[in-house]
Amino acid sequence: EAFAASLPAGVVLYPYWVPVLADVIARREPARVSSFSVPRSHGKTLLAALLAGWVLRDPDADKLVVSAATALAQARLSVESLATIHHPADGKSSPWRARLSNTQPVLRHGKGRFLPVARDPRRADGIPPALVLADEAARLEGEYLSRLMTAATKTPEGRLLMTTTADDDLSLPWAGWRQEAEQQLLGGRLREDW
Repeated sequence: EAFAASLPAGVVLYPYWVPVLADVIARREPARVSSFSVPRSHGKTLLAALLAGWVLRDPDADKLVVSAATALAQARLSVESLATIHHPADGKSSPWRARLSNTQPVLRHGKGRFLPVARDPRRADGIPPALVLADEAARLEGEYLSRLMTAATKTPEGRLLMTTTADDDLSLPWAGWRQEAEQQLLGGRLREDW
């Protein structure tokens, strides 16, 4: 409810956002790693931006949110979205400060930072983020995704949210898992650990 109340004017929650928000921020013990898959143009980038804004809402908290993708331009999408639509709801005059250069873009709010990273698995080393947003996670290389997962779980509050577009590309690493999960779900036999 607090998250919904903080949304900028005109932003409406997609129905699938509710369970994702519950997993990432609302549960007493939120899931450390969450994933979801939805079709294109269904608000994944907007949700990622708003979640980052929620995590970084307190300018006095030294938190890091990382947006990871296969390319820097893709990783920047949620950072750029947050820079334009989200207004801090902290009651203080702490505006977002964006440096959206091509070398190392970053969005700051007080001590908090929203940093896009891409490709190189070493980019995930040495960072203790509060939240990692892995966009199109099914297309990320295994070592890169593994390092992002390790980075996201270094701290007790760290979370990893993996998103991917629902499509029929069976060459993707998660395609077999997704197909099996869909068959189990349709058959009413979804494993509890999924």
